[in-house]
Amino acid sequence: MLNNLIAGANRLKLDRYSKILKDIQDYHMNPVIAAELAKEAKVKKLVFVHITPPLPNENDEKMYLKGVDEVFDGEVILGKDCMKFRLPKLKKK
Repeated sequence: MLNNLIAGANRLKLDRYSKILKDIQDYHMNPVIAAELAKEAKVKKLVFVHITPPLPNENDEKMYLKGVDEVFDGEVILGKDCMKFRLPKLKKK
């Protein structure tokens, strides 16, 4: 998805925007890689936050999560502003 935005920015000669989009890939994790790590860590819920660029509609959300369900079978949530979660207390060993 991000590569499509970069290609479009390049076609429109939006060099600064294209560079920002390319830089995002250096410090943000691909959703499928995050799903692989979540599976390896045996977590039950994976929450994606700080998604850049923002996902304005359901189609973009589906594109963003493409491939995640093939790797991770737990609950997947796209975090929203002000979303809160209640975490269970850790059991003492």
